[in-house]
Amino acid sequence: MLRPRWLVIGLLAVGVAYFAVTLLQVWSASSRVDTDRADAAVVMGAAQYDGEPSPTLAGRLDRALELYEDGRVDRIVLTGANLEGDRFTEAYTGFTYLRSEGVPEADLLIVDDGH
Repeated sequence: MLRPRWLVIGLLAVGVAYFAVTLLQVWSASSRVDTDRADAAVVMGAAQYDGEPSPTLAGRLDRALELYEDGRVDRIVLTGANLEGDRFTEAYTGFTYLRSEGVPEADLLIVDDGH
């Protein structure tokens, strides 16, 4: 008969193994770069400060810009609504950021009606 102590040790070992496998899968996926072409890059919204992108949003926009400039996407879809009191949406902030980087307006699509 299994003692409760061995049962606890076994459950802890399974938990640690599960955590380790998940950590390795996430690490492996995060270092992979897909080189395929796509019709568009979708930039998920993140915080913006009165029309200025947060560091998180700026990082996403910069990555989308890299893909666009490398010819791997033809368009960039910008998403993100605004909170009560905000003058700008996250999507519009991304739009103005990418326009200032030289992306033509015709290649940008704003989707700002979701939460």
